[in-house]
Amino acid sequence: KFPLYFGAGAGLGIYFKQLPDESNVAFDYQLFMGARFFNVYGATGFFIETGIKNHLHLTSDGQFNGTYLALGAVFTF
Repeated sequence: KFPLYFGAGAGLGIYFKQLPDESNVAFDYQLFMGARFFNVYGATGFFIETGIKNHLHLTSDGQFNGTYLALGAVFTF
């Protein structure tokens, strides 16, 4: 139950309905890191996670860069 974690993901994104002159195919990738704190109060804890989610259009100009922060509860059973 080490509290820190990190990761990465990548893959192909396919858009079935897209804006005019924008690519229907994109390369998507994500980097994230976070911490989970188990059993802070009984069997309940919390987590915090942050990262970036991006996609790069392959057949047209365009890129989306997004960041996020997530907070929530963790329960152990």
